[in-house]
Amino acid sequence: MVKRIMSGLLVAMFVSGLFQAAAQMPAPSTAPKVLLIVREDIKPGKGADHAKQSNAFVQLLGKAKSPYYRVAAVPISGNENEVTYFWGFDSYATLEKHFQDLEKWASGPFKAEFEKLDRQGADLHAVQRDMIATYRDNLSYRANFNVGEAHYMIVVTVRVRPGHQM
Repeated sequence: MVKRIMSGLLVAMFVSGLFQAAAQMPAPSTAPKVLLIVREDIKPGKGADHAKQSNAFVQLLGKAKSPYYRVAAVPISGNENEVTYFWGFDSYATLEKHFQDLEKWASGPFKAEFEKLDRQGADLHAVQRDMIATYRDNLSYRANFNVGEAHYMIVVTVRVRPGHQM
């Protein structure tokens, strides 16, 4: 009899703890519908200079009161001279507005600062590739998570031949 009561109490405490933990967890965020992925290969020995230049770019966007943000990812194994930036957007229209705003800032009030960053960046990058990806729910796994709580992520690139679809 005592065993049943103790077992019942333990189960009740466990279930109660689960509900409390679930109530404290933030609501999951949704994945952006459009993702601009910018991959930069940094010339060997230029990592510290690139970090300074990247920081100056972020500060410049702050001065421009940019509503856009990016997440920078550097590998913990493999090519140490690689940085990948992820910019999330709600739609292609928002992505287009982002490009228009960058052009407006780069040709307007912050022209000299953007040009200086462009000159510095030319000596830092070996290669830069941009890719635009569209969110597909049927191909996604656990898309609803808070990316701000992630410490690491695994990125898998799947290349599909033209004319084929997953």
